[in-house]
Amino acid sequence: MSLDLTQLEKKAVAKVLLDIVNADGRVTIGEGAYFQQLQNVLGISNSDIEEAKYMSVTGCLSIIRDLLPHEKSALAIMMLEMIRADGEVDKEELKVFAVVCAAADIPLPKTA
Repeated sequence: MSLDLTQLEKKAVAKVLLDIVNADGRVTIGEGAYFQQLQNVLGISNSDIEEAKYMSVTGCLSIIRDLLPHEKSALAIMMLEMIRADGEVDKEELKVFAVVCAAADIPLPKTA
């Protein structure tokens, strides 16, 4: 199954991933590279990212809550991979992950 996200969904996904990247106060090369890879795979433009920065967290969570189950599962895996992208698992990044999963009704992946 592929992810066929709307522009609004892409922005919401970008916002959540950016929040994880920024949760520990630093952005590493690994995180930047993984984000770029996801940006290319999902078709998220630079302008989508700029607009995503100004979206409210509650609005993004509402959009993500309405994703299809396989899209939510894919997002959970993307978030976990983003957390691991710099080679270390940060508590603040895990907190963002937990809040997003709880607020958007995303089941925790088996790899968590």
